[in-house]
Amino acid sequence: MLAAWLHFGARTYGQSGQSTQGTRKPEVRKLIGLAAGMAMVFVLALPVAASNEKVTICHATSSESNPFVAIKVSANSGYEPHLSDNPGNNPLAGHEQDFLLENTDLETCDQVADPEATPLAPSVSGATCEAAGVLTLTEVEGIAYEIDPAYSAGDSGEFTVTASAEEGWAIAEGAQTVFEVSVPGAIDCPENAAAIAPSVTGPTCEAPGNLTVNAATGVSYTVSPAYIAGASGTFTITAAAAEGFVLTGQSSFIVDVLAKKVCGEGTQGGNPTPTPTPTTTVRGGTQAGVPNTAMDVPASNGGPIAFVLIGVVALALAGWRSVVAVAERR
Repeated sequence: MLAAWLHFGARTYGQSGQSTQGTRKPEVRKLIGLAAGMAMVFVLALPVAASNEKVTICHATSSESNPFVAIKVSANSGYEPHLSDNPGNNPLAGHEQDFLLENTDLETCDQVADPEATPLAPSVSGATCEAAGVLTLTEVEGIAYEIDPAYSAGDSGEFTVTASAEEGWAIAEGAQTVFEVSVPGAIDCPENAAAIAPSVTGPTCEAPGNLTVNAATGVSYTVSPAYIAGASGTFTITAAAAEGFVLTGQSSFIVDVLAKKVCGEGTQGGNPTPTPTPTTTVRGGTQAGVPNTAMDVPASNGGPIAFVLIGVVALALAGWRSVVAVAERR
C-alpha cells in the first residue's frame, strides 16, 4: 500500500514537471499533497506493526505440579483485559493470578521467583482494670502466622508468634519470622475506701467522755496522742488506705474528749451532798419532815425559855386578879 502511494505521488510529480511555468503553483500544491499522503500511510501502518508485537503471559493453573503455563499473545490482548495490572481493567475470571513474564531471558514461568513478603511484628495493647492486654497480628499479603500456645481474647502470658510464607510467596531475605510477645493480665486496681468519723460520748459524774474509732473496710487509723479509755483532751485521728485500696474523702479528724463532770460542791465525782431535811421542834422531841415556822432555839436553851414563859403567864394572872378585885370594891 505504501508502494502504491509512492508510485501515485511519483506519477503526479512527473506530470507536473512537464507543465509550463504558469502552472508552478498547482505543482507545489500537488507536492504538498504527496507528502501528506505519505505521512498518513505511515500513521495507519503503526497499529499494524504494534499488533504483531507478542508478550508472554504466565497463566495460573491452580496445579501444584505445574502452577503456571506460558502463553504468548499480542500485546493488546495481553494487557487489556487479560492482566490486572492494566489500570482501569479487571482481569477476566480465572486470570486473577496471571502475570506478565517481563524477563524475556526466562524460558518458562517456573523459573520466575516467587514474590517476597516481609512479616511484621504483632502488637500488644496495654491491660486495664477491667481486661487483659490484647494480642493483634499485623496482616501482610503472602504471610501466615501461628501462635503458640493458642491464643484467644482475654488470655495473658508469654506467646511465640511464627510467620511463614503462603503458597506462591517467599519470605524476604533477612526478615524476622519468630516473635516473642508478652500479653499482660488485667491490672489489680485498688478499690475505693472512705474513712468514717470517730464517735465521742459526753462525760458523766462517774467517768469522762469516750473516744471510739469507727472501722471501715480498707482503712487503717492512727490516734495522736495515743488514747486509752478514761483519757481526756484533744486527739487527732488520721486515716490511711490499706493495701489494695485508695482513700477517698476526709482523712483527718480532730476531736475533744471531755473530763468527767463535777457533781456537788467541793466534790470531784461521786454523789452530790444531800440537802438537810427541815424539822420542827415539839415537846418531847422533833417531828421530821414538818417545816419549823417557830423561832429556832438551840436544844441546850430549852429550860430557861420555859421558865420565862411560866413567869409571864403568872404575872398575867396576877394582874388579872388585881383588876377584878378593884372592880369589886367599887
